Amino acid sequence: ARITPGWEQRFNEVQELRQKLIPLDARHEAGEELSLEEEIERASLWGQIGRDPAQVLELWQQLLQRAPDNARVCLALGSRLLELQDDSACALLARAAQLEEHFQLLVYRNLRDYYRVRQDDVNAQIWQEKLSVRAELEQNAEDERSRIQPGDQFEPHGLPEPQLAALLQQLKQHETIRHVWLVRKTVQYLPHQPCYLLGFSCSSMLTLHTDGRANAVIEALQRQVQFPEGTVIFCVDGDNAHFSKKMDKVAGSKLF
Repeated sequence: ARITPGWEQRFNEVQELRQKLIPLDARHEAGEELSLEEEIERASLWGQIGRDPAQVLELWQQLLQRAPDNARVCLALGSRLLELQDDSACALLARAAQLEEHFQLLVYRNLRDYYRVRQDDVNAQIWQEKLSVRAELEQNAEDERSRIQPGDQFEPHGLPEPQLAALLQQLKQHETIRHVWLVRKTVQYLPHQPCYLLGFSCSSMLTLHTDGRANAVIEALQRQVQFPEGTVIFCVDGDNAHFSKKMDKVAGSKLF
């Protein structure tokens, strides 16, 4: 009785994963060449549903031969080899972190723990230092992006036209929104990762601003609109009205 709910949830999850895997396996067995992304998804699904670990490992090794510079492949294979206490995992994981910075915290933490278990204090300290530096950098970047202040500098958003058009189409479905601005915040930490600010107004002569109404709109937008990664949504009515004037000065900021 105690384990049944968890077991049922896991059972249902595996069934859903199997349904995703069936067409990929069928196409592979029919001799069709899958794209790299499809092969990665297939190998990932194999691992998630509990296929023979040796077969899963072999599948990732084949993918590494096909795409030696793919960060997801390096991470997946490296993680499995690390579980087997295989030292070749270290170079693969380091490569994954080099190729994709979003993997760095995970990789640095895993390599630190790996060397700690092996009582290799020198290498454990090396990866601990890398982990500390990266964690501090990401925390600073998160703090910088978590607040909007009058002294912040704004610049054009720079979104490609197709992505901007898709965003506009979604936003215009929300009739309560009367005006929308989109800019990019100038940031000090990780500046290559955009921080977009989407300001909206929903007040009018007949509809006064309230924090509750603004928060309800924000929640609805977060649920229903697909925003670019790194987008902060806020209302420019009430005490935030000065932000709309500031964003107006940025070229191409007013979407509608």
